Amino acid sequence: TQLTASGEGVYVNAASSYTLDQDLTAGGLLSLTSGGTFTIDADRTLKTTNAGSILLNSGVAWNGTGTLTLNSDDDIALNGAIDGKNGGLTLRANGTGGSDDVGTISTGSDGTVDVGTFNLPKGYWYQVGASLPSFEALDFRTNHYNASFVRAQGGDGSVADPYQLFDVYGLQGITGLDTLGNQPSGNNGRSYQLVADIDATGTSEWNGGVGFAPVFLAGSLDGGGHTIDGLYVYKPNDNAGLIGTWDNQLESGSAVSVEIKDLSLTNAHVVAAGNYEAGILFGHSQSYAGTLTLANIYVSGTVSGGSSYRVGGVGGYYSSAESRTATNIRADVDVSGGANSEAGGLFGYVEAGLNLTDSSFTGTVSGQRVGGLIGYTYDDGSITNSWASATVTSVGDDSNLGGLVGRLDSNFSISGSWFSGSVLGTDSNAKVGGLVGLASGNVGISNAFTSGSTTASGDSGIAGGLVGLADGLHVSDSYASGSTVASGGSGIAGGLIGWADRASVTTSYASGLVDGALSGGLVGQSAYIYFNLTDSVWDREASGQSVAVGDLGVGTVSNVDGVTSAEMKQLSTFVDHGFDVDDEGGTGAAWRIYEGNTAPLLRSFMTGLTVTGGNSTKTYDGSATSADVGTLVYGSPYDSALIFGTAGYLAANADAGVYTGADLSLSGLYSSQFGYDLTLVSGSLAITPKALTVSVDADSKIYDGTTVATGSFGSLSGLIGGDVVNVSGSASFAFSDKNVGTSKTVTVTGIGLTGADAGNYTLASTAATTANITPKALTVIALANDKVYDGTTAGTGSIGTLSGLVSGDTVGVSSASFAFSDKNVGTSKTVTVTGIGLTGADAGNYTIASTATSSADITPATLWVAANAASMTYGDGAPTLGYTYGGLVGGDDASVLTGALSSNATSTSNVGSYGISQGSLSAGGNYQIAFTGADVTVNRRAVTVQADDLQRTINEANPALTYNIVSGTLVNGDQLSGSLWTPADANSPAGAYDIDQGSLVLSANYDLTYLGGVLTVLDEPGVPTPTVRPQTFESSPPLPVEAGDGTTDTCEPVIVRESGPITVHPCNRSYGAWLSAAVE
Repeated sequence: TQLTASGEGVYVNAASSYTLDQDLTAGGLLSLTSGGTFTIDADRTLKTTNAGSILLNSGVAWNGTGTLTLNSDDDIALNGAIDGKNGGLTLRANGTGGSDDVGTISTGSDGTVDVGTFNLPKGYWYQVGASLPSFEALDFRTNHYNASFVRAQGGDGSVADPYQLFDVYGLQGITGLDTLGNQPSGNNGRSYQLVADIDATGTSEWNGGVGFAPVFLAGSLDGGGHTIDGLYVYKPNDNAGLIGTWDNQLESGSAVSVEIKDLSLTNAHVVAAGNYEAGILFGHSQSYAGTLTLANIYVSGTVSGGSSYRVGGVGGYYSSAESRTATNIRADVDVSGGANSEAGGLFGYVEAGLNLTDSSFTGTVSGQRVGGLIGYTYDDGSITNSWASATVTSVGDDSNLGGLVGRLDSNFSISGSWFSGSVLGTDSNAKVGGLVGLASGNVGISNAFTSGSTTASGDSGIAGGLVGLADGLHVSDSYASGSTVASGGSGIAGGLIGWADRASVTTSYASGLVDGALSGGLVGQSAYIYFNLTDSVWDREASGQSVAVGDLGVGTVSNVDGVTSAEMKQLSTFVDHGFDVDDEGGTGAAWRIYEGNTAPLLRSFMTGLTVTGGNSTKTYDGSATSADVGTLVYGSPYDSALIFGTAGYLAANADAGVYTGADLSLSGLYSSQFGYDLTLVSGSLAITPKALTVSVDADSKIYDGTTVATGSFGSLSGLIGGDVVNVSGSASFAFSDKNVGTSKTVTVTGIGLTGADAGNYTLASTAATTANITPKALTVIALANDKVYDGTTAGTGSIGTLSGLVSGDTVGVSSASFAFSDKNVGTSKTVTVTGIGLTGADAGNYTIASTATSSADITPATLWVAANAASMTYGDGAPTLGYTYGGLVGGDDASVLTGALSSNATSTSNVGSYGISQGSLSAGGNYQIAFTGADVTVNRRAVTVQADDLQRTINEANPALTYNIVSGTLVNGDQLSGSLWTPADANSPAGAYDIDQGSLVLSANYDLTYLGGVLTVLDEPGVPTPTVRPQTFESSPPLPVEAGDGTTDTCEPVIVRESGPITVHPCNRSYGAWLSAAVE
């Protein structure tokens, strides 16, 4: 509705709440104020023309799905709350034209927004303040080229004072464009800083389900250590990520160095496709001058590039006019690129000048040129102190895959870096390397290693432990310990390099499996004169390779050997091959080896740790070693899981004495590649003389009344083999007393030591042993009695005569108890007899076993079970059969009874009696059931039939006599037979006639009750017809009825005819109603 003419404004002042039930247009300013709240009943538009602004001074609230559109020809002011959770809000501030082509949208302190969909197609939304009105939208949409959305707790967007972002809506408002969608002149865009963690999980519903719209950042972003969680981006037709494009200048020649730092993005999901770039942080970056720097970035989630050709966990395409520096960049992401993609765990494609340090990747990454860190990069760059632990796989043909970089060109170095996991190239021409797939043009790798598997499964694939294909490569102080396999029919595999054109390798080794159609322990094939392999080693046992180079076309090989797996752990092996290596801690040599425990380890990946032994003591044992090193003292905090082995001391010699300093060394501990460079310092070791004991054997005897003992002098106990020590003197043996006993002490006296090594030992001059004065053993026979099962193991029996008793001695047998092995029924069951003992004056001189065994039977007990009689109605389900029982013993209860009684009675059984049998009822093996049966009685099924009341005209034939079953049901397919009968015929006069049961019957399985009906013959002319009024009574007794003869009766209903005799019919009371009738 056009409210005013052009140039005239409108002020709407409602005293109370007011419904906007139509669209409104003002020719100038439109101001709306209400004493209550405005509401809308459907989609409504408020519009101004002629440079008119819209002032919404009061709140608007609605519950419906309608959208409120404010279309201003200048500015919009929201001074009241917008509450339309189920609806939408669209703001279009068109400005007045020219330099004011976009209007400003402002909010008052009450200008909260809570809507289902927020849409800003045009306008400059500006909210900056420490305390802002709340804002909530399930679906948030803004046009970055015609609109600007600033929502921050402070700042002005400059590098010095960035906007302070605190929620996901302000995050979506990041832009490098001015309010007209143009590149602003004279500055470098806007910079931002997070001041709170941001929950972005709701972005999956934005923009109709395609999620967060990647922003254009033309400045810096400081994460402030905060996290953005749950970001969802689906952008198949543009660069995808939190940031679609990151730039540092908005016009040629106007640029500064900017950075993104201290930011985490977790659980992100980013999807792009086509010739666009994708990464969780940014899709594309570029600059014409200055640098774009990344520092302290962490991302996790998934990035899917589809057919995109540059995909990375952090960024798809990373470029700037000057060098790119990325420090402490970490990603835990699943990255998938297309068949023509460059894909990396951190970056898909990086232009010249990258300096990547202290960075890492975990997860999976796939593409054509694909690496655990970078898919492809080149020229004047470096990767330092970085690693990937990942699964790297190929997509498409002619792939380049590396644990760190897929393809690397021209003046690039990798140092202090490593890879673990797996690299798999499946296409026929895949170049697969543990660190780099294809390296060309003066690429250097030093102080680096891989422990992962490297596989090229295609027909002509090339696999190298470090590099797949090398054309301009220099490798030093590096190693590969994982498997390297080129399984195709023409595959080439090398422990360090698959195929080498121009390459040099020195002081490096390979220790894993190498397998391919053409393969070598270090290099699969060399094909150029500028190939130089020197001072290197491979494990010929683990690799299965007998030559260093599978096909040495040209080039030189010098001081290169295959050694055994044991020799790979020997210092001398690598000293002989020119390695800067030692087996001491903290020396500064490039390599550290733990003799006998590890192959050489790169010291730069290890942490120095000093371990000092304690003061220990050991008893002389003939050796100079000691497992006791006292309490070890560690020079700094450490992880015990990274220290292996057992510490021990080695003294200058084995004799008793105290050893320190140069006379004592600490050894036995070692670590791993990510463990410690151990420096071991000894304490002290005291070796004390060893105490010896004399081995003597005394003879046992039968009691003879004396302490005299006999025996033999045995060997010294504890003597170290080879030592010369003897026992001197003679010995005498004596029991402690004359009495019978076991292990009686026998004392040996008169012992001494002689010999060359006697100084390392001590020995007591007396020794002791034991012997027995033994009683005579007797035996006894026990007899057990059979019993009936009683639920216990108790038994009875008798003890026979003693055997072996010396004539004349007084000895008897004490009482004993008998017990079966268990309580259950069985034959020849073991019976244990316990408590057998001896009594009598001479019992002390004898022994007898306190237990014996016999056997006897346990027979079943009788359990009486009587079935309970049961009944059922014909056609119903069989009843549950119960029973009573008696005779359980020994705490047994009803749980011993299993199974159930049985009967032939079923729902189809005829009326009668059916026996109940024992069926499957059982009481187990310990009882025999004495069963008494009973019967299931099948009773007749009650059915009541009600004849239908009928009528006809006089002289007509009778209608069919019909009926209904009003109580009970027929079952098993049974049917009524026969028909009803009435005395009325075609000649009967008008009146009421009974309808009788006639021949209607059911089978003997039913108890049939018949309720009669009435056939009424209507009048002929001149023949009166009685009028009957049925009456219904809800209580008893029935209503008395007076007949024509003056008598009364009580029945219901009573039907009375004027002609003929009075007929009384019984009342049907089955429905609880009392019926009666009376003559008019």
